[in-house]
Amino acid sequence: MPFKYACFISYCHGKEVLVKTFIEELKKALKSHIDPYLDEDVCVDEGRLRGGDFYNERIAEAICQSICMIVVYTPKYERHSYCIREYAAMELLEERRLRLVEPVGPKRGLIIPIIFRGEEDLPLKIKDQRHYYITFGGSVT
Repeated sequence: MPFKYACFISYCHGKEVLVKTFIEELKKALKSHIDPYLDEDVCVDEGRLRGGDFYNERIAEAICQSICMIVVYTPKYERHSYCIREYAAMELLEERRLRLVEPVGPKRGLIIPIIFRGEEDLPLKIKDQRHYYITFGGSVT
């Protein structure tokens, strides 16, 4: 399956403007930075699941068709099963893809965490195994 997206942004939807604005600005910034290098787009699931909905197959396809995943971590990320499923799916893809390119060069992960809130609550699988970025006042450092 060919890549359709440069990256898939995984995040826990928020009801208020802060999270929505951050995701919109992140998507715009990524598109601007990626555009000179790749034709693939940035994928953001902007729809929300409601009670009784089946997990969206379109999201699963988008994750498979993405080169990497950007995880925008908030404390409630791990309390939502769809976020956990997205992360677990990308971990499996990452493992398989890295095995294919291992002899070519240094290993780099395909999951890039951005800590929006909750650095003190980060799960060990992120804190101990991946470099992550932290947001300050809406910017990423």
